[in-house]
Amino acid sequence: MRLVHYYPRALIGDGGPTRAMWNWASAAYNGGCDVAVIYDADLETQSQLRNPAISIIPLKHTGAGLVRMPRRLAAALAADDVLVLHSTYIPSNVVAAWTAHRHGVPYIVMPHGGYDRRARRRRRHRKQWWLPVERAYLEGSLAVHLFFKSEMQDAAEVAPNARWLVAPTGFDLPADRWDGGTGGYLAWIGRYDIRHKGLDLLVDAISRLAVPDRPPLRLHGRRSEDSVEDIERIARASGVTDAVTVGGQLDGPDKIDFLRRAVAYVHPSRWEAYSLALVEALAYGVPSVVSVFCSIAHELQAADAAIIVDSTPDSIASGISAILRSPQQYSDRAIQFVRTSLSWTVIIEDYLLQIESLRRGRLGTR
Repeated sequence: MRLVHYYPRALIGDGGPTRAMWNWASAAYNGGCDVAVIYDADLETQSQLRNPAISIIPLKHTGAGLVRMPRRLAAALAADDVLVLHSTYIPSNVVAAWTAHRHGVPYIVMPHGGYDRRARRRRRHRKQWWLPVERAYLEGSLAVHLFFKSEMQDAAEVAPNARWLVAPTGFDLPADRWDGGTGGYLAWIGRYDIRHKGLDLLVDAISRLAVPDRPPLRLHGRRSEDSVEDIERIARASGVTDAVTVGGQLDGPDKIDFLRRAVAYVHPSRWEAYSLALVEALAYGVPSVVSVFCSIAHELQAADAAIIVDSTPDSIASGISAILRSPQQYSDRAIQFVRTSLSWTVIIEDYLLQIESLRRGRLGTR
């Protein structure tokens, strides 16, 4: 079996889905599976995420903007392939799935949390119009790959007759560890999307902490739906400009140092399937406060590996106060959670076994 990831933007950008795609491709390759990545030949840079051990296949596309369609995809596929498609509501994915189906190649859809009912409210009318196409596409797949079982109910509202594959994106423990919070600040990393990431809630929560107990909040990320200036405007309105610093994207050693020196990490999203920044913080042992609307929250709560809060300023503020009272126990449990629940060795073996089982079931129904 060869896993072929179709992801037109595989060699540009460094967003969450792109990172996750390369993580999954690399983990499967390291697990002994043949892997290839198909990308849009016109969208290519010197990607820092690319694994040079994995074959990449440039494919010409036609069209413009969000509607670029693959040409001659069938020529890049073989009989024993499984095609892996990423994200949601993407016309080129539907075309790729239809091509694969016509040539007897099964496909898996990895939505990266896009079917969360709160996420579906964004651009709702456009998604509602596309829903019959999306449903048929999902229900024709070998499986829809969810990261956690908690996502299944929301995804089933989109495609009630789909088959499911459940496996979280893994993460290997780094050698470095949390240094106890020598920086004294609360940390957040991501893209500046105020509503999605709950950044208005987080800034408001800071304003509700008593000044003597209020650690500074430092945010780092890249422009997305919103900008640095938009976050700073919220901080001014909340009267906490002295406590909130908003900066640009961090990478490499700067990012590691930023996380390791934080007194705590706060992840207040209104919805989130999987945040690599959060998992990275947990892997370093940074005590973390996590919104209940993150799909990983149920597992973290069961392991008592983070403080889980409602997505309200008061609840987030209470969670911050609580994590600061007993940071070390949450640090230890966070590391243990990543070690036992997100080990790539265990995850990829189970993932490949699930695919093989689904393929056997598919072949048996022919």
